Amino acid sequence: RRVLFRSPIDSIDVTFTTVMPSLTHDFGSETTFDGQQIRFTGPVARTHPAMGVFTLADCAVRAADGLIVCAGNRWVWPTSWFSEKPEDIRHTSRAFRTASWSSRRVKGRVLTLATEYAQRNYGHFLLDSLGRLAILEAARIDPTSFDAIIVNGPDTAWKRRLLARFGLPLSGIVWTDGADI
Repeated sequence: RRVLFRSPIDSIDVTFTTVMPSLTHDFGSETTFDGQQIRFTGPVARTHPAMGVFTLADCAVRAADGLIVCAGNRWVWPTSWFSEKPEDIRHTSRAFRTASWSSRRVKGRVLTLATEYAQRNYGHFLLDSLGRLAILEAARIDPTSFDAIIVNGPDTAWKRRLLARFGLPLSGIVWTDGADI
């Protein structure tokens, strides 16, 4: 596997507003939850990063996965899957490798709810994409104040129902549908 679009976050012009500080925990390889023994299939991260809102300028949302890349192909990895060793994160999907800056452009203030695996997976859409709304609420940012909201395509009835239920204006939704934005 190849590492693509990797760069240190401090090389990108970014503002981060923290709404929840980082946490450290020690689950070990086994733990008890609700009286049941749980065994993890892989190593469990001992830290959880701070949660908050990134403010970026002149960036692209790459393909359907919602990967954010700024000028010079600098990938904003903290907006992606968490890893205690970011250098180990790898993205090899064809759409990500072939993404280009000549994509659709969205002007104004834009919110992205697009995240990996949320295209057709209800759980990832509900927890990863719509879960970002709780972070906005904690930061006291109204999601309806954005000019556009980028959401993983395809455009489906169940996604529209959930977005409407959270009070998001459906007219402002920009569906990724596998294309860069």
